[in-house]
Amino acid sequence: MTRRFHLILLLFLFLLLLPVPGKTEAQFIQSPYFAKAKSDEPLVIALTNNTPPFCLRDENGLPQGIDVELAHRLGEILNTDIVFVYPEFQEIFGLIEEGSVDLAIANIVITIERSMRVSFSHSYMDITQGALLDRRFIPREIVEGEVRDVSIKTYADLAKIPGLVVGTWGNTSSESLTKSFSLNLEHHSFDSILDARQALLRGEINALLADSPIIEFMSNYFEDDRKRFKTLIEPTTEERLAIAVRMGDPTFVDFLNEVVDELRADGTVQRWADQFIEETAWAREVLR
Repeated sequence: MTRRFHLILLLFLFLLLLPVPGKTEAQFIQSPYFAKAKSDEPLVIALTNNTPPFCLRDENGLPQGIDVELAHRLGEILNTDIVFVYPEFQEIFGLIEEGSVDLAIANIVITIERSMRVSFSHSYMDITQGALLDRRFIPREIVEGEVRDVSIKTYADLAKIPGLVVGTWGNTSSESLTKSFSLNLEHHSFDSILDARQALLRGEINALLADSPIIEFMSNYFEDDRKRFKTLIEPTTEERLAIAVRMGDPTFVDFLNEVVDELRADGTVQRWADQFIEETAWAREVLR
């Protein structure tokens, strides 16, 4: 983090504490999040386990991944302790609303429906939908007298394959997009990405659909699978991953926006992506 950013942040927090002429104390802009950070209470942050490269826990229960690094960086900037919890994805928004969780960094895609329940920071990563496709199900066609594979480059191209059976992690944007795209594919939902991958290996599904960083990680990590499965991560959709917090604290959301924008601008997020997507050795102790 740059010295300039630290100075701006300190000035920002200082100005929040200055009295405003002609205003009563009740009219001051209050931030429950900053108040908690300045107390001895830790921030409770929800992660989603078993979603490499975003979060994966080792045999001692310690998490690693892009979302974990972002959470730790927030704790450092706020100079406060953080506590991680690992709820089911569909439970996260309710836990934020009720206050059991302070914020979630869980590869959450911003959607209109979710924005009616929580506030979002600016995007810390832009993604698309991707897929791992069993190559045996790629149809063939005759072009200029030659038999060739039908061009399958993106998630949406799966619609060209009749009778395909696909799998997703349940209650996620991948699942809802699969339905809204009208791909007319038989669809199975699984409790986790890793469960869906096992189903793909067993032949219970013919393609695994997920956020492109997850698909790219799996392709890089499980090298022996590349001959059998085609990696589809060319852009089809435009989705934004963001930090989710309770509604009603725009001051803290503005702060999160500054943090996220700085981390993207100085290349920190890209370095995390390189570390956890391209260099997959960190996951070997867990995914053996």
